[in-house]
Amino acid sequence: MQTVRDLMDADRNAEAETYLRQAVKLQPGSTEARYRYGFLLMALNQPTRAVREFEALVALEPVNITARHQLATSYTSNNEPDRAAHQLRSILKVDPRDAVALFSLAHLDAARRSFETALELMKRAYDVAPRQPDIIDSYAWLSYLLQDLETARQVVERGAPYYEGNVNFEQRRRTILATVQSATP
Repeated sequence: MQTVRDLMDADRNAEAETYLRQAVKLQPGSTEARYRYGFLLMALNQPTRAVREFEALVALEPVNITARHQLATSYTSNNEPDRAAHQLRSILKVDPRDAVALFSLAHLDAARRSFETALELMKRAYDVAPRQPDIIDSYAWLSYLLQDLETARQVVERGAPYYEGNVNFEQRRRTILATVQSATP
C-alpha cells in the first residue's frame, strides 16, 4: 500500500482512488484496502461513497472500532446524525471508555438539544481523558451553558495549560471565569 501513500503525497488522488478501487474489486475481503479507500474518499470530500466502503468494512469486521469510528464520521459528514449515533453507541458497547465515541456522541446529543445526556457523556469522556484539550473545553463550556458554573470553573482551572495559545478555547475560558467571578458575592 506504499504506492497509495506515494500517490497521495504527490497530490495524485485520482490515481490513488483508481488503485484502491481496483484493490477492493480484486480483493473484496481486504479490510485494509477498504479502509484506505474509504479514508481517501473522506479526504476527497465524498462521504456518501465513503459510507459504502466503511459499511462494507464493518460488515466484514463488526468489532473493528476504528472502522466504526470512520463510519460514524462518514455518517456525520453525510448529515446522518442518527446513523452516526448508532455507530458510536455500538463502539461504547465494546469499549464504554472510548473517549472519542463519548465526546462525539455528546456533541450529537447537544445538537439534538439533549443537553443533560450530552453533559453526562462529556463528563464520562473527561473522566477518561482529562488532558485532551477538546474534551476539556467542551465539558467546561457545556457545564457553563447549563449553569453549572462551579464545574465549569474547576475544569478550566485544571485545564489551563491546554487553553493557552488556542484563541477559541481561551475566549471561552475567559468568559467562564469572568461569569464565575461576577456571580461570586
